[in-house]
Amino acid sequence: MAPRFGRMSHVGGLGISVKEGYREIDIGQELMREVERHMGRLGIEKIMLEVFAINNRAIHVYEKMGYVVVGRIPGDVKYRGEYVDSLVMVKDIYSS
Repeated sequence: MAPRFGRMSHVGGLGISVKEGYREIDIGQELMREVERHMGRLGIEKIMLEVFAINNRAIHVYEKMGYVVVGRIPGDVKYRGEYVDSLVMVKDIYSS
């Protein structure tokens, strides 16, 4: 979790990774729910994350949890020798 300061102190960023072999048993969703609970306690109202645009599994999980794509950063990540876009996703948790 990474809270911001000043006028953006209500926005927090996060990143998670689930090891292969554990991805099909909802660990990622549980991690996200726990992070959201803690962020809410810290006064965070909006969560922002980035995900590789080719990571359809993660995008599906995030969308299922209420995150929406608000932007795309072309060629943001160099992955296995290729440039890959990142998607910026956001969820308001103050209303969750």
